[in-house]
Amino acid sequence: MKCRLYTCPAHRCSGPDAISNAVLQMIMSLLMAKGDTILCESYTYPHMIESLVIPRGFRVQGIETDGEGIIPGALSKALEQHTAQGGKPPRLLYTVPVGQNPTGAACTSDAGS
Repeated sequence: MKCRLYTCPAHRCSGPDAISNAVLQMIMSLLMAKGDTILCESYTYPHMIESLVIPRGFRVQGIETDGEGIIPGALSKALEQHTAQGGKPPRLLYTVPVGQNPTGAACTSDAGS
């Protein structure tokens, strides 16, 4: 019996995207449990939320952004709120620092630190 590799049609997926999604899924499986919170940019890659976060029972909380990505003060406020509510701290921060999807924002070196 011969093995055949499935080739995804070019219009449906691309190599880096498919690999990135698989890696995200593995990271979430290792670090998170049902009910855990993932923080992400308020506008984020929809596929990540729709297919990797919600079906696995994770909670998602958007963090306010500007033209350079996540606003550090907004991130601090979100973390403080989790602590004040006595809940488990967020387990993961998902961010795209360069060419953020869908806004196109790019984090400068000053904002990144």
